[in-house]
Amino acid sequence: MSRPLLNLVIPDVHLKMDTVQRILDRESYDKVYFLGDFFDDWNDKAATNAKMAQKLNDWMENDDFHFIYGNHDVHYFWDLDFLPCSGYEEIKHLAIKNFLNRDLVRKRFKFYQTVDDWLLTHSGCDRRVIPNDVKEELRAVVEYLERQTETCKNQLSMGRSHWFFQAGYARGGRYPVGGILWCDWFDEFRPIPNVKQIAGHTFCGSNGKQNVPHWRDGYNVNLDTNLKYYGIVKGGELEIKRTLDII
Repeated sequence: MSRPLLNLVIPDVHLKMDTVQRILDRESYDKVYFLGDFFDDWNDKAATNAKMAQKLNDWMENDDFHFIYGNHDVHYFWDLDFLPCSGYEEIKHLAIKNFLNRDLVRKRFKFYQTVDDWLLTHSGCDRRVIPNDVKEELRAVVEYLERQTETCKNQLSMGRSHWFFQAGYARGGRYPVGGILWCDWFDEFRPIPNVKQIAGHTFCGSNGKQNVPHWRDGYNVNLDTNLKYYGIVKGGELEIKRTLDII
């Protein structure tokens, strides 16, 4: 019998490519799953974002690496005026565009991934964005998200938005809950019964909270800790590891 795969889960990067590379160099894994938000950070420079684009190009060449769109990525991946969020700057957009292989992005990035029996999205998939006629189980939810992915791609090709990109009230948006790139973990996210989720997006240490991975209902976890922690999924079990212990 073959051993279970070691699936490394890397939360929001935000230009910390050196930290990620040290984890990749020192951790054991078979596959890697990135939860998105490669770009933008406080007081960052266009040149650092360009360097991140070059590193991302290298990572995308590895077929064992899998990528999820984050809200701080899509405004550099498409030239559409409804995508920019805080942190976006035109000078960074131009710097990234000069280096990023957008054709490879289209091939390698997805709006969600699955690892064993876990659903991975950038911000978490709130149960309110899933229609009532979709069964509350992973396979049915994934089938719905796949159909919506095709709809989203068609919308983007026509310069139109999609609910994946909607921001909820908690993030200054016009909707009760954010889509799978924008849902606020603390103020909006409501788990889908019977579906285990791993997400990022909402900084776990925000508003004075302790900066450690945050669990909801015992089977949904947010790993966005400024890369203080990451995850390993093996045989359906999630082990959360502290970055300082390996680098």
